[in-house]
Amino acid sequence: MIGRADGPRVLFVPSNGMGLGHMTRAAAIARRLGEAGAMPILCVLSPLIDPLRRMGFLVEHIPSYASTPLERWHWQRLLADQLRHLIEVHHVSAVVFDGVAPYRGVRQVMAEEDAPPFAWVRRGRWRADARPAATAAGFSMVVEPGEVDRAVGDDDPTAVVVAGSSDGVPVRGVGPVLLHDHRDLRTRDQAVADLGLPADQRYGLISLGTGLAGPLAHTAGPLVTAMRDRGLVPVVAASPLVSPPTVRGALVRQRYPLAPALAAFDVAVLAAGYNSVVEAVACRTPSILVPNPAAAVDDQLARAAGLEQQGLAVLWDSTGASGRAGEGGSGPEAALDKALDDRSALVERMAARPVPQGATRAADLIRELTRHPGRKPVA
Repeated sequence: MIGRADGPRVLFVPSNGMGLGHMTRAAAIARRLGEAGAMPILCVLSPLIDPLRRMGFLVEHIPSYASTPLERWHWQRLLADQLRHLIEVHHVSAVVFDGVAPYRGVRQVMAEEDAPPFAWVRRGRWRADARPAATAAGFSMVVEPGEVDRAVGDDDPTAVVVAGSSDGVPVRGVGPVLLHDHRDLRTRDQAVADLGLPADQRYGLISLGTGLAGPLAHTAGPLVTAMRDRGLVPVVAASPLVSPPTVRGALVRQRYPLAPALAAFDVAVLAAGYNSVVEAVACRTPSILVPNPAAAVDDQLARAAGLEQQGLAVLWDSTGASGRAGEGGSGPEAALDKALDDRSALVERMAARPVPQGATRAADLIRELTRHPGRKPVA
């Protein structure tokens, strides 16, 4: 079991977003919090419970709004009731919400007189047209995970940046928050065997998250063809939350977490979401980043472009959204050739660029909250 039973109890409440990013960040911080002697409890809205329990977490589950027949107001009331119950039975000293906008049920419990302090883990790279709409009022602290191309504190996992305030609540910037890095990697032979892949082939990963069934669906066919033309067997990473798709010409694997098995792949094509990108760089996986235009608030194009500029990844703008010359939604061939030709150089640059573990500092900040029973912002 992760954590100490006699340590302060911290309840993590990640939102149920488009993918598994919020839950993964919560697990990363909870893991480090447990290592520091606290007792983290993951309260997830996703049905993906067993992998977290196998990692050693104490897991509670509240059904998401989309998985119930309830009207929204009724579900918010259910959420608030369940949170109160968990806070009481687990003797919770602090609550951590990770998501774009706190649920009304979370805010309702947070506003109550006897509530423990609440922290909001809020991804920092917002699109210019989508600044945070939800107020931070009522929280004791906002924690912003850092980006790989503009990491806080270089290689110092204890570094923290005072990033000002939001609605009078202090904002603390930490390094990139990731669940796994290169130290967690299996060897190539182990990773291939773990994924049930023949050992005598070379593999390319296609991991586009929810984009595979939406705005990036048009990329699957060309990617499969381009990989096969270059001697790679395409492997599509599908969400474990849905029935596995059929992708002609490709193998399909459902695995969470996938990062420890990244050594199986010569190259990875990834949606440019936060967790996929920071783990790929930390695990030194040569990657092609594909911004998902359906990401309403996350500036995936800026993330991918920043990493390409630093020589840490290759950007494939499949929709032409960047406006770069010659990229009007072109095919993946040039990006694949660049990533494969520069594979050794990409790995060397990633190895020379340590990714500080921001989850360690985030855990320290949250542990400090447990020492302040009031709900006032912590300076």
